[in-house]
Amino acid sequence: RDVLAREKENRRNLLRELLEVMDNLDMALTTSRPDTLESLYQGIQLTRAQLDKVLSRAGVKRMQVEPGQTFDPAYHQAIEVRDGDFDQPTIEAIVKPGYLYENELLRPANVVVVK
Repeated sequence: RDVLAREKENRRNLLRELLEVMDNLDMALTTSRPDTLESLYQGIQLTRAQLDKVLSRAGVKRMQVEPGQTFDPAYHQAIEVRDGDFDQPTIEAIVKPGYLYENELLRPANVVVVK
């Protein structure tokens, strides 16, 4: 029972932190319009950095995927395959990043593959 209670409290803490990120996005959208697009961009950057910290503390890590890497179906999901001049399927572009949770796949990276 104690383990379940701790797990529930940990989830509640994570959700509270995510709500803080949501509050910042709501504030950015409801306050008077920024004088320039630059200030809006900076606000979004700060909120994204805050979300990145929350996810990192929760054990979520963005996978390092780069164009030119060999395609690995265990960690990558090909959303498009193009013909090319490679011996092995190779990543040409990353459409969506992949994430690990406590070093296990949470979401595969969506990639364009050349073979």
